Amino acid sequence: MEKEYSYTGIRINGFLMLFVQLLMVIAIVYCAMTADAFMIVLAVFIGAAWLIMMSGYIMLEPNQASVITFFGKYKGTFRETGYHWINPFMSTKKCRCEYATSTSNRSRSTTKSAIRS
Repeated sequence: MEKEYSYTGIRINGFLMLFVQLLMVIAIVYCAMTADAFMIVLAVFIGAAWLIMMSGYIMLEPNQASVITFFGKYKGTFRETGYHWINPFMSTKKCRCEYATSTSNRSRSTTKSAIRS
């Protein structure tokens, strides 16, 4: 069994990547509007890259984590809250991280019950 560690791969702000993808759409439209065959082929390749990049977005809320795998191999646990973009070929599985708060609530309840007795 492998040890759990934090994800250290490439991660970029999701809003910055949305801006990059907006620029890609503008480039696709410009290339498609020209009558040159090379520019149309370039538009197709940019469009394919745009579609692949769309699957790289991840949004995490507080007390949430995401397990990152690359073709089934564990690459780390991502815990930063917010909107991020990671490698689109990485698979993610979200999970809740409530163990710290539930442990403290349990200790408080046992303390209160011990005081009542």
